[in-house]
Amino acid sequence: MQHGMITSVGRLYEGWNVWEIEDLGHVARAMARMIHHLETTRATEMLAEVVEYESIHYLDSLPFSPST
Repeated sequence: MQHGMITSVGRLYEGWNVWEIEDLGHVARAMARMIHHLETTRATEMLAEVVEYESIHYLDSLPFSPST
């Protein structure tokens, strides 16, 4: 994870996590591996009770973005 944020104005309890990924298949591979981890499965089940929606956005840096 590169950065985690929450909104300070607007919708309450909205969170954003910015991850660096290897390629477009990275998320699918990670999700497929997670089902074998009991703790992750339990956490996901608990989150399902409170998370209204989740979305994934694939982003690219702009030429003027600071390099890391």
